[in-house]
Amino acid sequence: KIHKTSFKSCLLQEVDFSQSELIESNFEDCNLLHAKFDQTNLEKANFETANYFSIDPRKNRIKKAKFSKDNLEGLLDSFEIQIN
Repeated sequence: KIHKTSFKSCLLQEVDFSQSELIESNFEDCNLLHAKFDQTNLEKANFETANYFSIDPRKNRIKKAKFSKDNLEGLLDSFEIQIN
């Protein structure tokens, strides 16, 4: 449980956040390349300026989490669709 944690300009590549509770956490300007989110509670977390993340909405709790329209691809990876 690491609620309300602020990650700022962090390199969080390959970090395993599986089964973590990151409620209201902030990932400001973070690089989340190959970070693992599985059964993670991300409610009200802020990913608006985060990049390179891949979060499957079917396997994680993302209610009221914040994303920007520019990084929505990270929520759609698991659906294997093309975004142009």
